[in-house]
Amino acid sequence: TNTSTPEPSLHITHPPTRFPSLSGNGISDEGALAIAKAMHACSIPLQKVFLGNNLICDVGAAALANAIRPGLLRLGLGDNLIGTTGLWAVRDAAKEHLSTFERCCLFGNPGLEEGTEVYFKLDELHNINLSERG
Repeated sequence: TNTSTPEPSLHITHPPTRFPSLSGNGISDEGALAIAKAMHACSIPLQKVFLGNNLICDVGAAALANAIRPGLLRLGLGDNLIGTTGLWAVRDAAKEHLSTFERCCLFGNPGLEEGTEVYFKLDELHNINLSERG
């Protein structure tokens, strides 16, 4: 006689969102790493991920940049704590996916100072938004 309890199963009754907005939730690098891992694991890629106004630094930004793949159209990282190392990682990923990746918002990060090399290199890419207006 089998007396074991069956494993619970997850039943999704509606399609999952492909546009998660997690802005203003106090997400740090640890959370960004978990989100990047989930982005890699999704069988259906997320189209837009909004993570503005959080506490994401270079490590989290680099992990999220590494998670950019075809299907992801937008990544919102404005108003975080991203320095130049994280900005370079995002720039490289955005450049690699230039034909499919529409926009990455980076305004309001401390590593984004006008006149610096990373600012000019980011500004060269049409899919990077360095201004809240644009």
